[in-house]
Amino acid sequence: ATGPQWVSAYRFATLATHGISYVIPLRDAHGKFQGAICADIFLDSLSARTWAAQPTPHSQVLVTDETGRALILPRDTASSPDTYHTSPFLRTLGPDFLPLFHTLLPRWQASGRPLGAMHLRHHGTHYTCTIKPLEAKGVQWFLSLAVPDQDYLGASRWAVVLLLSSGLCICLVGIWRARGLADRFSAPLETL
Repeated sequence: ATGPQWVSAYRFATLATHGISYVIPLRDAHGKFQGAICADIFLDSLSARTWAAQPTPHSQVLVTDETGRALILPRDTASSPDTYHTSPFLRTLGPDFLPLFHTLLPRWQASGRPLGAMHLRHHGTHYTCTIKPLEAKGVQWFLSLAVPDQDYLGASRWAVVLLLSSGLCICLVGIWRARGLADRFSAPLETL
């Protein structure tokens, strides 16, 4: 590499974890390669930081690479140290692994990679989703965010249904009373 760049995610050989590395080549005054400085970032710590920044309690955030491998995982899918060999990091999305995102990413690509929000229904839950490509020298990642509609609609959906039902009941009572009044006024006129 001629300059600093990210290295694709990988499983560390000497540590029981996965990560990504940022590499800066060191060259002498003549441009001859002398060595490199490397900073390693653990995927589980990136995932934990992502969970702390989630916009709603039940939202799910996922970062994948260009091949569809999971880099930053949604809450409740991260591994513990004793599951090193079966860790979900770097696992490819599929119907049995993060099925919400396995459905979302191809739909996003098929719709021309829109920048705005997309709506998705998955297993009876409605989500508002967005995907943003993250590109840096050496890697291409996709940040996916899925927020259940109930997280931001909350009880307002039921409040709207209750208000509309109340309004309809009031209208029906009003029509019934108006008809009763009309019958009272029209009865004497009909006898004439």
